[in-house]
Amino acid sequence: MSYGDNEEATSSFVVGQLWGQQGADKYLLRQTRARMEFTETVEAVREMTAWAEEHYPKFAGHAKLVEDKANGPAVISTLRREIPGMMGVSPQGNKAARARAVAPRIEAGNVYLPGKANADHTDYDPVKTPLWVKALVDECASFPNAAHDDQVDALSQALLRMAAPAGGELRTGKSQRAVERSGLRRAMS
Repeated sequence: MSYGDNEEATSSFVVGQLWGQQGADKYLLRQTRARMEFTETVEAVREMTAWAEEHYPKFAGHAKLVEDKANGPAVISTLRREIPGMMGVSPQGNKAARARAVAPRIEAGNVYLPGKANADHTDYDPVKTPLWVKALVDECASFPNAAHDDQVDALSQALLRMAAPAGGELRTGKSQRAVERSGLRRAMS
């Protein structure tokens, strides 16, 4: 789960994303985004976890990454004994540096979103693409000048996490800070 920048958690968006990976390709499988209070955030983590376990049972122990800010520590504390894999993360660098670091993976065609391309493959098909994917694509296209950047931030954190070599470091732009990494290849941030 990723939290917005506002000091008041209740006015910020909370974003949860479920990612899969096969080789170099990353797949955004599901997303939730809403303004959530603490109890709503806890329930969103439960729902995303249940959906993942139903649709991808062999990956039931995947990591659940929650930012260590806003309600994040309380969410982790509440769910740690109920849901395996709850982990707090502190994003390294700034949002723009993280987005720049993952741009080559997106531009190379290694990131997939649900939906369908239009007939000439220049955009998404508005009829066959979920509304949340359209909103994510629009936010990415407007970044860093969009009104909100919570989805871009969650996406970039997930892609950085999946790109880091097991036990190694991943450099993000000029910040040169190590990104925390475990051997798990599925992340919800």
